Amino acid sequence: MKSGTIIAVILALLLLTTASLACEVNVDLAIENQTEEVLTIYWLDNKLGSVEPGRQIVKRGIPSNIGRQLIVAKNAQGETVFSKKLLFLEMERTDNGYKVVIRSSEGP
Repeated sequence: MKSGTIIAVILALLLLTTASLACEVNVDLAIENQTEEVLTIYWLDNKLGSVEPGRQIVKRGIPSNIGRQLIVAKNAQGETVFSKKLLFLEMERTDNGYKVVIRSSEGP
């Protein structure tokens, strides 16, 4: 192969890689507390904060191709009341991204 052809192939690959990275979409994840107690929410082992009953917390700017995400909710006593690994496909779709609803009847 000639050096000009090699350079053209390398440039084409760089352009394709850059284009695919530019197409990555970031979405928001809302986690809604429909229990009757304050919950502390964790996303991928990171504490997002506390959520009052009937309210929600939002994690912004999540890459849409992230895969399974561990979402955990703990009550004031530190007990896990919700723990699931979910794909976006398993969540409720919203205008800005996705939503997970935590209800009283759900356990770990």
